[in-house]
This record gives sequence, structure tokens and C-alpha cells, in this order.
Amino acid sequence: MLTAVAVCASLCASAASRVVSGTVLDKQGRPVVGATVTVAERAAVGTTTDADGRYALQLPDDGRSCTLRASFVGYTTVARSVRADASEPVDFRLEEDLIGMDLVVVTGTRTPRLLKDAPIATRVLTGEEIRKADAT
Repeated sequence: MLTAVAVCASLCASAASRVVSGTVLDKQGRPVVGATVTVAERAAVGTTTDADGRYALQLPDDGRSCTLRASFVGYTTVARSVRADASEPVDFRLEEDLIGMDLVVVTGTRTPRLLKDAPIATRVLTGEEIRKADAT
């Protein structure tokens, strides 16, 4: 009896939802792996992209439009409005956001720290210095 109730609840839940899917690519058309796609109106609904930049979100089929946001560190966040009756994929193209990048401190500990709070001498390397060093 409990199994029949669970199956019925599962079928009812799937009937009252819709799946929105698409891809997140960078400006050159390469997949952005691990990008976050969230629903602006529902903070708890979100997912990340796979190795091919694809994502799929299950949304309640409540007849309302929503706004999807795609974001990734180092890229500008992009928002797209999705109609309630939309069935086509919702794709995103992210552009690099070099200005939005703050200083990143890489340490040998597992806890992040501000540069000013680092207990040992720490040197900041700029992007230009890294390019000059031909670092990979």
C-alpha cells in the first residue's frame, strides 16, 4: 500500500513539473564546465553544467514565467527570461569578466584568508606576471 502511494505521488509530481534544459558556452563556443544555472524566483532551484556544458532543471509547472541565471567565476552573469509554455532549449553565452576578478590568495591551508591577514610573507602575482612567466 505504501509503495502504491509513493508511485502515485511520484507520478503526480512529475505531471506537475517541466524540464528546462540547454547549454552554457563561453564566447568562443566552448562549454563552461561547472557553471551554475539557477532560477531567480526560486533560490533553492539550481544545477551545474556537465562536461559538455549541458544542464537540465526541473521546474514546477505553475504556469508562471521565470528567469534563469547562468554564472561562473571569472565570467559575467547572464539572465534569460523563460516563458511558462517554452519548450525550446535555453542556451547561454558567458563573457569573461576580468574586472570582476578579485585577488585570489593560494595558501597551503584549507581555509581562505585575506591577503592582509596572511600569517606568512605572501607575494601577489598579477595576470601579466603569470603570462610573462609562461605558467600553465
